[in-house]
Amino acid sequence: MNGQIENMLQSAEGRYLTSKETASLTQYSDGLPGRLKASAEVEQREGLIVDEVLESVLSRYSDISQRYKEGERKAQRDLSLVLRYCVLAMVKDDRLFLRDNLLLWLKTILEGIGLSQEFVKDSYSSLLTTCEKQLSAEAFGLLEPYLKDCVEVLGERERAA
Repeated sequence: MNGQIENMLQSAEGRYLTSKETASLTQYSDGLPGRLKASAEVEQREGLIVDEVLESVLSRYSDISQRYKEGERKAQRDLSLVLRYCVLAMVKDDRLFLRDNLLLWLKTILEGIGLSQEFVKDSYSSLLTTCEKQLSAEAFGLLEPYLKDCVEVLGERERAA
């Protein structure tokens, strides 16, 4: 559930929902069928999307498999995980969920193993463009903000304080 909705419902314990709260719940629930339909579409096409991204990225960064033990398998795992978290965040309609529960942690891991900023940004930019190509306009439109957050968060280096 969306974090804001969850907080709103917790704060409503012992009282009735206000008209503003009711409107927020209605708006959230009205969009849920479309988000669930998009989720099913991404699930059905995940293998194709991830394989296409890997083919594109590994053709440009052919040394990844040699430099990192099981690099291709781990890249496939990470791309699938990111896509699945994007979809869950989309269903929840909660961009902070994606950032707080995956992206900040994954960014630390990717930087820690020494992957270049260029490689990471290209990988997740390729995920974005491949999803646009492989998904319906409706599904991509719902998923796009979450994929863009991945490119932004994962593709940028931390700035020194």
